[in-house]
Amino acid sequence: MALFSIRFSSNFLDLFKKKYDFDHSLKTINRSTRGFTTESGAVLSDCGILRGYIKGTYDDKNGTFEAQLHTDGSQETKANYKIKNLPKGLSKFARSQ
Repeated sequence: MALFSIRFSSNFLDLFKKKYDFDHSLKTINRSTRGFTTESGAVLSDCGILRGYIKGTYDDKNGTFEAQLHTDGSQETKANYKIKNLPKGLSKFARSQ
């Protein structure tokens, strides 16, 4: 019985010695039937500052549009459109540049 209590107490004390990394965040994703997806979320940083973001994605027959906005100035806010199929003349012009 004494060996069991020694092992149990050492394992229990190891819980307090280990460092754990917690991610305090909340994320919601909404999808529509027309191909529009929104994602919004909030993250609590290590300093205790609450930061938020929103991301929107739209898929259509020509390509995909994506925009991302942050409430934190150090994060990158961006928007882009990826074309699935370029017209023949435009693809030659893009390669020659």
